[in-house]
Amino acid sequence: MFRLAESELASLETWNSLPGFFGLMPIPRVKPGVRVLAEHPYRPAETGKLPVILLQQYGAGKVLY
Repeated sequence: MFRLAESELASLETWNSLPGFFGLMPIPRVKPGVRVLAEHPYRPAETGKLPVILLQQYGAGKVLY
Protein backbone atom coordinates (compact mmCIF):
# COMPACT_ATOMS: atom_id res chain seq x y z
CA MET A 1 0.00 0.00 0.00
CA PHE A 2 2.84 2.42 0.78
CA ARG A 3 5.35 1.25 -1.83
CA LEU A 4 6.18 4.16 -4.13
CA ALA A 5 8.83 2.48 -6.32
CA GLU A 6 9.72 -0.93 -7.75
CA SER A 7 12.18 -1.92 -5.02
CA GLU A 8 12.04 -1.53 -1.26
CA LEU A 9 15.22 0.58 -1.25
CA ALA A 10 13.96 2.90 -4.01
CA SER A 11 10.63 3.23 -2.20
CA LEU A 12 12.40 4.16 1.05
CA GLU A 13 14.49 6.76 -0.79
CA THR A 14 11.31 8.23 -2.32
CA TRP A 15 9.58 8.40 1.08
CA ASN A 16 12.64 10.07 2.62
CA SER A 17 12.67 12.72 -0.12
CA LEU A 18 9.05 13.78 0.48
CA PRO A 19 8.24 16.79 2.68
CA GLY A 20 6.90 16.05 6.16
CA PHE A 21 3.34 16.50 7.36
CA PHE A 22 2.24 20.08 7.92
CA GLY A 23 -0.61 19.11 10.22
CA LEU A 24 -2.72 16.23 11.41
CA MET A 25 -5.87 15.54 13.35
CA PRO A 26 -4.79 13.96 16.66
CA ILE A 27 -6.60 10.70 17.46
CA PRO A 28 -5.63 9.98 21.07
CA ARG A 29 -7.57 6.71 21.31
CA VAL A 30 -8.11 4.07 18.62
CA LYS A 31 -11.46 2.26 18.44
CA PRO A 32 -11.58 -1.55 18.48
CA GLY A 33 -11.22 -3.03 15.00
CA VAL A 34 -9.16 -0.13 13.62
CA ARG A 35 -5.79 -0.96 12.04
CA VAL A 36 -3.04 1.57 12.63
CA LEU A 37 -0.91 1.74 9.48
CA ALA A 38 1.43 4.58 10.50
CA GLU A 39 2.34 6.30 13.76
CA HIS A 40 3.92 9.65 14.51
CA PRO A 41 7.63 9.13 15.27
CA TYR A 42 7.61 10.95 18.62
CA ARG A 43 4.17 12.40 19.56
CA PRO A 44 2.49 10.27 22.24
CA ALA A 45 -1.11 9.09 22.45
CA GLU A 46 -2.99 7.39 25.30
CA THR A 47 -1.43 4.04 24.42
CA GLY A 48 1.90 4.42 22.63
CA LYS A 49 2.60 6.70 19.69
CA LEU A 50 0.01 8.95 18.03
CA PRO A 51 -1.67 7.17 15.10
CA VAL A 52 -1.39 9.06 11.79
CA ILE A 53 -2.92 6.72 9.18
CA LEU A 54 -5.75 4.35 10.13
CA LEU A 55 -7.87 1.77 8.30
CA GLN A 56 -11.34 0.61 9.39
CA GLN A 57 -14.10 -1.56 7.91
CA TYR A 58 -17.35 0.35 7.46
CA GLY A 59 -20.30 -1.54 6.04
CA ALA A 60 -19.11 -3.34 2.92
CA GLY A 61 -16.14 -1.01 2.44
CA LYS A 62 -13.08 0.38 4.13
CA VAL A 63 -12.21 3.86 5.38
CA LEU A 64 -8.64 5.19 5.27
CA TYR A 65 -8.14 8.12 7.64
